[in-house]
Amino acid sequence: MKKQITAACTAAVLLFTAVPGLAALYGISAKAEGRLEFRADDVYCTGAEDEIAVPVRMVSNPGYISGVLKFTWDTAQLELVGVDYNTAVAPANDPAPLPDLSTFDPLETPYYTLSFGDDTADRNFTETGDAFTLRFKPTEHFIPNGSAAVKTADKLWVPDVVNAALDQVECIGFQSNIRYLDSSALNLYSETVYASVHDEEIRVPVYARTNPGFISGTIDIAWENFLHLKDVEYSETLASANDPAPVNQSEGQYRLSFGDDFAETDFTGTGLLFTLVFTPDAFELSDFPETGRLAASVRINGTGADVINAQMDNLLVRASACEIILSGEMPAETTSAVITTESTVTTATVTTSASTTAAVPKKGDLNGDGKLDLKDVVLLRRAIAGGWNVTADPAAADLNGDSAVNLKDVILLRRTIAGGWDS
Repeated sequence: MKKQITAACTAAVLLFTAVPGLAALYGISAKAEGRLEFRADDVYCTGAEDEIAVPVRMVSNPGYISGVLKFTWDTAQLELVGVDYNTAVAPANDPAPLPDLSTFDPLETPYYTLSFGDDTADRNFTETGDAFTLRFKPTEHFIPNGSAAVKTADKLWVPDVVNAALDQVECIGFQSNIRYLDSSALNLYSETVYASVHDEEIRVPVYARTNPGFISGTIDIAWENFLHLKDVEYSETLASANDPAPVNQSEGQYRLSFGDDFAETDFTGTGLLFTLVFTPDAFELSDFPETGRLAASVRINGTGADVINAQMDNLLVRASACEIILSGEMPAETTSAVITTESTVTTATVTTSASTTAAVPKKGDLNGDGKLDLKDVVLLRRAIAGGWNVTADPAAADLNGDSAVNLKDVILLRRTIAGGWDS
C-alpha cells in the first residue's frame, strides 16, 4: 500500500512540475507564498424553501488584489438566482450577469465565474472570513431525500488570482452539498475535516441533525487503509456507549453501538452523537510530499444501520460520508498576513530595431507571455491609470479597435478572461 501511495505522489509531483496549470491547481507551486483557500459547509433543507443560501468562506489569504473562480452546480435541481459578495473580504469586481443555461452546448458543463477583488488596487486584500453567498432556487426536479453538489470546477478551469506584485497566487476552491432533510429519519452528518498527515490525531465529529427518537442502535463505518481508528468518544447525554466492541486499529471498518437497550423512553435530542478519533499511518504516509493533498473518506452505512425506538420500531437512518482532506504541510504557528505592494516596475512595451521586425502582439497579451490572464488586466489598468511606470503597446492593448486605449479595453479583456459575456 505504501508503494502505491509513494508512486502516486511521485508521479503527481513530476506531472505538476511539467504542467504549471496543474501545479497551481493541486498545490505544487512556487509562484507566490501561501494559498488562497475557500471552504463551504454542506447545507441542509426540507424542500419547502423558496431559496437556498450557500455561504463560502475564505479561510486563508496570503494577499491578493484580483481573482476569478469558476464553479458548477447541479443545474437540473438548482437554479442560480444570485451571488452576494462581502466587500471587506472579496468585493465584486465587475462580475458577469448570471448565466443563461440555454446558451451552453449540451456537451458543455454549465458554470459561473466569481470575479472578486479590485484590478486597480495597489495593496493586497488580506482579510479572511465570509467571501460570497451563492443563492439558489430549487427547481421542480429537486430530488427528495437526495443531494445536489455545488463546487469549484478545478478540473476544468484553473483559478486565476494575482497579488499586488503581479505574482500568481495559488487558489484552492470549495465544495458544498445541498442535502434534503427527512424529518422522519435519523439524519447523521459530518462536515469536511482538514488535517495534516503529521497530526497525531484527526477528530471527526458526527452529529444528528434530525432525530425522531431512539433507544439504541448500531451503525457500521469504514475508512481508508492509511488511517487507523484510535478511539470512539460517545456523547453521554445523547448516544452513550452501549457495550461496543474494542476498537481494532488494524481494520478498516468498525461497528458503533450506542444508546441504552433498557431505556423506556426515547433519546430525542440532536447535536453531537459521537467523535471518531483517527491517527494517520506514519509508515504509509512517510513519503507524502509537503505540497501534496490527499482526500480520504469515512463512510457511514446508514442503509445497513439497526436503530430502534421504545416501541421497537426500526428507524430510517440517512448518512453521508465524511471527507478528510490531508495535506503534507508541517503544523506551524499562524503568522499575521503582511500587506504588500508592487515591488518591481513592469513594462508591457514591445520594442523593435531597424534590422528586426517584431511579431505582431496578441490582442490583450500585455506582458507577452503568450496567454491571457489577470496579469494582463492589471498591467492594462495600471498603464491607463498612470503612476506605475507601466506602458502598453496599443497593438496589444486596443482590444475593441477604436484606436484608443481606455477602460473599455480593460473591461473587454476582463470579460474575455472571465467568460459568460456576449461581447
